[in-house]
Amino acid sequence: MLAFRSRVASARVATTIGSADGPSYAVFGRIADVALDGGGRIYVLDGFADEIRQFEPDGEFRRSFGGRGDGPTEFRDPIGMAFTSSGTLAVAMRASIKLFDVADSAVALVAMHRAGDIPPPRAMCVLGDHLVVRGWTDEDQRIVHMIAPDGSRTRSFGTGYERGGSLVRSQLSRGPIACTNDPPRVVVGYNELPLLQAYDTTGVLQWEVSLPDLDRKSTRLNSSHLGIS
Repeated sequence: MLAFRSRVASARVATTIGSADGPSYAVFGRIADVALDGGGRIYVLDGFADEIRQFEPDGEFRRSFGGRGDGPTEFRDPIGMAFTSSGTLAVAMRASIKLFDVADSAVALVAMHRAGDIPPPRAMCVLGDHLVVRGWTDEDQRIVHMIAPDGSRTRSFGTGYERGGSLVRSQLSRGPIACTNDPPRVVVGYNELPLLQAYDTTGVLQWEVSLPDLDRKSTRLNSSHLGIS
């Protein structure tokens, strides 16, 4: 955490995207997530418009795709996105995850995994070509679920908040998730609890830290609080 704070303190603005008043592509309703591809191009997920907008590394707008609906390249309540190691863009929604080939001028759907065996995603990150989904259900009271490229669930771990009834546990087990590749770790935070936890890919808890100075009344954790860029 101290290393992350040092990096943030020395950071400088390289590119600014978006404005309160400007062309439609520059005005965002709700930025749900941001991702960079291997060429440094910037993808911004607007959860209000159900749309992804792509920008060049210098901030120049290139294209957008999506829109609310159930078509191949449409979204319904998107919550996050990330690139896999093979360059596929994964977009998580409340009821499914869609994977896209965005390398060419045309965006193509290459796979879709529906919630069912996968708990409804609340957040997502990527380890290699595996999707790591944050979700909790009464039937499966784990918070982290690893999904193979074929859509099958390979492992679930993490207990989340363990007191009270199912409604309380579900609510207090929600929060952001982030992945690191060296070493492979899954880091989870909690929207309402001053707590961070890190697991290895077998589900073994590696470390846990409390954030006693977190103001739960005014601050909701997001991926930047996890100390991961």
